Amino acid sequence: MQVKSIYGIDTLYYFAQSNEVYENVFFDLQSQLEAQTKLHETDSYTYANSAMIVKLGTTALRYLAKDKGVYWFRDINEYFKLGFKNPNIASYQHNIQIQLQGIGIYTIGLKNLLAFINEELLKEITTKLFEISRADLNCFVQYDFGFVTKEMFVSKKKGYHIISEFGNSKRTQTIYVGKKPFLLRLYDKKIELDKSDKEAIMQDYFTYHGFDLKEPIFNLEFEMHRVHFKNMGIRTLEGLLSNANNLFKTAMDDIRLIDFSTITHKDRLNNSKHRAKTLEIWDYIKENYTITEFLQYEIDLKRIPQKRYVYDLSKFITDAHDLIHKALNNNIVLSSDLITKISDRAIDLYGEIKEKPSSPSPSVATKYDVFITDNEDDLIARYKYTKDDELIPYQLPFKLLGTKELQHTIKRLSKQLTTATLGEAKTLTQQLKIANNELSKRLEVM
Repeated sequence: MQVKSIYGIDTLYYFAQSNEVYENVFFDLQSQLEAQTKLHETDSYTYANSAMIVKLGTTALRYLAKDKGVYWFRDINEYFKLGFKNPNIASYQHNIQIQLQGIGIYTIGLKNLLAFINEELLKEITTKLFEISRADLNCFVQYDFGFVTKEMFVSKKKGYHIISEFGNSKRTQTIYVGKKPFLLRLYDKKIELDKSDKEAIMQDYFTYHGFDLKEPIFNLEFEMHRVHFKNMGIRTLEGLLSNANNLFKTAMDDIRLIDFSTITHKDRLNNSKHRAKTLEIWDYIKENYTITEFLQYEIDLKRIPQKRYVYDLSKFITDAHDLIHKALNNNIVLSSDLITKISDRAIDLYGEIKEKPSSPSPSVATKYDVFITDNEDDLIARYKYTKDDELIPYQLPFKLLGTKELQHTIKRLSKQLTTATLGEAKTLTQQLKIANNELSKRLEVM
């Protein structure tokens, strides 16, 4: 068997132990944030956290939020996230948290990212001890696993018997096996990319490795957390990288995809599936898995354009032109009076929000609705602004939604389901069922 595949690490979270210099650097970042806050508060309008930029050394970091005492930042290119704890109120050991983003991993490579973060960016504030928190060991494979069902998985370990399956009557799109701290995900990568802002980056990555984008691409990945690593005798980032091959192969043995044709119908009825042989593709992936080539993959950082992080008048004019062109391309009639009216309303709206700041959590929206209509001016969706100036879907009971808005909501929930965690997937599946039932009733009446 010869199958095109790419082996690697899809997600990587770890801690960096801080040293005695860390305290000064932390309070410098905090001071920069306070200065940025005062600067933006002199505006007439609201601002999002992401508008605040601080610098760690010469590297610009965009502020995201403060969560459970951790100040979170993301680099301008969105390659990684950094979390910093106040050293006076937190354990010194895990003051710094690092989360590598998929864009960085598949653009410049894991080797470049780790070298930059650990050996340059954080060099002066760590003890050089990096402890692993989470890693998703994965394999992208040019193979169609759409025939797989949850009944085809077997494991001797009790905790891995929790299996969820999502798809349609013709093929499986996503399967989860197990639960945290050890979880298998097998899903159709092309379907996920259709709804992802990383589509172009991943297509380039697959093309670079010789994949045919017209053929099926599945992702097989094991999500492993700190507790699992501890049980496997692994604590550090270095320990993960040196043991990744064995970790993946052991996981493939712990959860097997079997060939039903190698056992009798009686064995299946008697729950003796463990007697079945492993499917050839499963053994092929297990035997060939290695991250050696993955760790060697790198692109010269100088070839990667740096994103602008200062939003000025020139950038605003460019964005406005793009938006107007998009409207014209979609046959939306524009006039100078309409554009002026929209601008005036936007300024008034943001001024009102600024004068009456909301106090809910970031996940709670303000009262201001954003309505989206189709070419017939029928309402198809509505959203609200959070206090961090982000749009979230405005939730109404499905019975109160118009038919087109209900259809739009079903599409949105289906999109969320493709990348949802196991816990989120259960809720989304239930919501989709209710929404589809409501839509079916209306279509029957029509």
